[in-house]
Amino acid sequence: MRNRVNTRIKTPFRIADDGVLMMGQRVYVHDNGNVKQKILQEAHESKFMMHLGSTKMYQDLKQHFWCPNMKREVVNS
Repeated sequence: MRNRVNTRIKTPFRIADDGVLMMGQRVYVHDNGNVKQKILQEAHESKFMMHLGSTKMYQDLKQHFWCPNMKREVVNS
């Protein structure tokens, strides 16, 4: 993905000033189960997260993160 951004191919992705790969204003989470699982685990276990169902959790997470098939993974976690 970074290669596309670096070669200036038209893409919705960009590299932020701090080097983080972004999809619009959201952090791009590479298709790496470890990172995704840590994000989902933190969302489930956080004392600050209200659990009103998977749809609410997805809506909260998608404000900050983007990864392929994110909605399906949140619902199935």
